[in-house]
Amino acid sequence: MRGVGLASKVADVDVANSSTAARSVRLRGLRAAPDEAPANGALPDRGVTTVRVRFRQLELMAYRLAVPELIGAAGAIYLVWVVLLLQRSPKEPGPATYWGALLAVAAVAFGFGALLRRGVARLYRRSERARRRLMAVIKADEEISTTLDLAEVLNRICRLAVESLDLKMAWIGFTEPGSYLVKPVASFGAETGYLAAIRVTWDDEPSGQGPMGVAIKTGQPAIVTDTATDPSFSPWRDEALQRGYRSVAALPLRFADTILGSLGLYAARRNAFGEDDRPILQAFANQAAIAMEHARLFSEITKRDKALESTNRKLRQLSAFQQELTHMMVHDLKNPLGAIMGGLELVLSGDLGHTDQSVREVLEDALGASKTLMKMIVQMLDINRLEEGAMEVQRQRVGLKAVVDDVLKELSGFAVRNAVALESAVRDQWLAACGDPDLLRRVVANLVTNAIKFSPRGGTVTLDASPGDVGQVVVSVRDHGPGVPDSQKARIFDKFAQVDGPGRRPPGTGLGLTFCRLAVEAHGGRVWVEDAPGGGSLFKFTVPAWTPPCPEPAKEPPT
Repeated sequence: MRGVGLASKVADVDVANSSTAARSVRLRGLRAAPDEAPANGALPDRGVTTVRVRFRQLELMAYRLAVPELIGAAGAIYLVWVVLLLQRSPKEPGPATYWGALLAVAAVAFGFGALLRRGVARLYRRSERARRRLMAVIKADEEISTTLDLAEVLNRICRLAVESLDLKMAWIGFTEPGSYLVKPVASFGAETGYLAAIRVTWDDEPSGQGPMGVAIKTGQPAIVTDTATDPSFSPWRDEALQRGYRSVAALPLRFADTILGSLGLYAARRNAFGEDDRPILQAFANQAAIAMEHARLFSEITKRDKALESTNRKLRQLSAFQQELTHMMVHDLKNPLGAIMGGLELVLSGDLGHTDQSVREVLEDALGASKTLMKMIVQMLDINRLEEGAMEVQRQRVGLKAVVDDVLKELSGFAVRNAVALESAVRDQWLAACGDPDLLRRVVANLVTNAIKFSPRGGTVTLDASPGDVGQVVVSVRDHGPGVPDSQKARIFDKFAQVDGPGRRPPGTGLGLTFCRLAVEAHGGRVWVEDAPGGGSLFKFTVPAWTPPCPEPAKEPPT
């Protein structure tokens, strides 16, 4: 019997000339406690015994695995022998031959069934392994997508790889700009100083021929089936074997057309990664790369948001300081300027005595300049009030034809001095807006003044008003000046903005159009500039059309 032969082999380990009883005790001692001594009191050779016991276990396992195949092979041989016997012998075969043939058929069926079961079991193990790894990929996608913190994402990727794929260690290496060095950024598992002891690159040097470097260079997974024999892994072999790393898979971390780095997977057994594992492992790496890129973009956006918020805060502080300074300055200028204007008017009135004509002309020029300065101060105050929302808009019915006529009459002298003609194209005398009459008149006056300043001598400035979109009216001012470049149309209504270009008059304060924008927006409208057909500029603004319950203007009491 095979079992008796194995037992006798193990029994040979006993000391020579041992008794039969002692030999029997020794055999039973293989299944007894390790410290049980033989009956004859001799000390056992534990090292040799352990080797022999393990060899016996392996031999019995091989025997059990081989029995079905051996029975099937024996049955097949017997059937072949029976067939050959029947062909050569003219005699009728006896019952023993028939029974033997039946037993041989049964043996063949038994062996084939064992082979089939073993094949099915192997396929089941492979499918179960693929299922576990696929579930690991799904779980990884769920976990790494729940955070946008880059460091946390990297650590989760390594941890999920180790736990889900039954690995010893995993680490992520990033490429650095301007260098071939692969820098470790995260790891998990039994790393124990491995990453600090090695140097990995992705160039053509020996340090770049390993799986991590190859994965980055080629963009394809790289697998080392045995770290002890693979020549490409020689620069790291000693460190890897000391820590029990026997096989390695490196997966490129790719997002779009950019390879961010690679993910290294280290297993304790050889051939832990097969060709069938490549698609699933690469899917894991692709999900990790997407999560990493999202986390990186989120981190960059967060940093930019913080920087932008800091800049905006400084700008708001600067704007508040500028407004406060402007408000203080115009208030401090308004009172002494009013006193100057009052003194000039008193001298010009003659109440203080006769004044020579030459002196009067100088005083009149000084008074005119003072009025211009006072107008600018008042405008700056109004702009500040509009920006702060502190100016109340007194809404009532405003006849636009009357506003246009009043502005043309007011600015006719200024237009004559500049050799510019003014004309009105308003035909509907009933066209009305709902707004503040003083603010709207000042908006129209500013636009017309601006048009006169930039019109050539002999030019014409045309005012018009007409119904616009539902519930709105449109007022326009056209000139024949040089126009506004497209690049400056968006900023021309900003505070202190000036239009650059040849053939322009000396610049003004840059506040008139700002006042127009703020006053129109306070009414819920908008103002813009277009290129006029045939040349020049066409400024337009919209305000709400008059409809009840917008009140009628108060009637002045009879004098």
